[in-house]
Amino acid sequence: MAWEQATVQTSDTACWVLSVVEALRHSGVLRRLFVRDVKVAAGDGAVVAWATAAGEAGSVAAADPVGVPLWQRVLEAVFVRKHRPRRLSSGPLGFQDVVPPAMGMGMKGRAAALEAYLALVTPGVHVTCALLTPRVGLPAAALTNAARPPPAGNVTALVAQLCIDLPDTRAHAVAVTSHRISNGTLTLSTYDQHFRQHGKYAVRAGAKGGAPECAWDDGTRTVCDGIVAVTIAGLPHEV
Repeated sequence: MAWEQATVQTSDTACWVLSVVEALRHSGVLRRLFVRDVKVAAGDGAVVAWATAAGEAGSVAAADPVGVPLWQRVLEAVFVRKHRPRRLSSGPLGFQDVVPPAMGMGMKGRAAALEAYLALVTPGVHVTCALLTPRVGLPAAALTNAARPPPAGNVTALVAQLCIDLPDTRAHAVAVTSHRISNGTLTLSTYDQHFRQHGKYAVRAGAKGGAPECAWDDGTRTVCDGIVAVTIAGLPHEV
């Protein structure tokens, strides 16, 4: 399944979903979900068949010219079922071709959409999203809460919402792969599944008027303008 391979984003609108996917892959949650709720079997050598605990089934090509890992192609083949038949009745479009942008969804809308995708894998899943905005001067308690483990029986994926100078400023969501809090500062380590860049953002309690910045390897300026905590009930978690 190539679980060591990170998520690959090929579209401009799928970052809000794939950042969560990458955070779940990096933490091992997604692999445990596949072990529990996704059956994958080699077909005739050219295709791989899959079936989920929620009753979805299909197949994907065994190889991919773009380099998208097998686990991700199976997951996207599941997720794209949310958009059938209305969005896909006219051609063989993939998930990243049809996933809408998150703009205008709000946290409740984003949570509902993520829940609908995951429910195609495992029944009974429930998702909530909460947003922290660093530039307003977050209290130390808010950062501490963001760094805490999720409630029992839940998993949490953190996502950093960035503003990137490319040179036109654009919004983008990336996976938080690790975080720690010390002396009122929440430090986020991130991986950008689209541009394949690693970043680190130090969110300081009470810091108003600006948001933490980080430069990419090529010097591109990025700013962490928001932190989304995605809490999910119904996924396998470590005990």
